[in-house]
Formats: sequence, structure tokens, C-alpha cells
Amino acid sequence: MALTHTTAIRNLAADTKIDQLNSGTTNPNGQLVYMDASDVTVVTAELSNPAAPAAVNGVKTFSAIADTGNGTGAIALYKMVDRDATENHRGTVTATGGGGDIELSSVTLSNEPVRTTSYVYTEGA
Repeated sequence: MALTHTTAIRNLAADTKIDQLNSGTTNPNGQLVYMDASDVTVVTAELSNPAAPAAVNGVKTFSAIADTGNGTGAIALYKMVDRDATENHRGTVTATGGGGDIELSSVTLSNEPVRTTSYVYTEGA
């Protein structure tokens, strides 16, 4: 039998993990950092503070994410960092339909911004 959690526990876990993005004092907001395959930053976006409202059914739907400044490079990875730039979690980035944790219309930038229209974190059952 697979291990499962109640919705209340999933909400608590999602809130605990993602609310850490609001921790710290160095910067006013956490950040979404887009990186190349070697973990080199291509461009960053500012998260809202708080980053997301309370979880519903184990899901945290992020508040607005500011458009990035211009960047140049091939995006392959991302990480979310708190206000002190401490990493919270990371994942893959692909072009739309590529199956990445984040999908962008283009992953190759040439002095261009990135617009992140939504981000959803789902806590496993």
C-alpha cells in the first residue's frame, strides 16, 4: 500500500516549505533564479512577499512573479531562493511541451526578459 497523507498534513507541509521563501532580511523578496545547465544564473525574477497564499488541497499557487531583467543564455534549470538567497528548491526548465518543471515559450535568451505567468507547488499525497 502506498503511503498517503491527509489534506491537512499536505497543506501544512506545502505551507511550511514554501513560506520559507519569505524568510531572511537581506532582500525584500525571494527570487526565482533561471540558470543554465552549469548552474550559472541567466536571469532572475522577484517573487511576491508572501510568495504564495495558504495551500489548498496541498497546492500553493504563487502570487505574481515580476518579469525578469534581460538575460542571455540557455535556460535549463531554476531554483527558488529566500530573501537571504538560501536555496529552497530547484527543478528543470524546458520549452513548452518538453515536460520540465517550468516550461517557457523559449529557453534561449539573447538579451531578453522572461515572463513567468504562473507557478504552482504541489505537495505529494
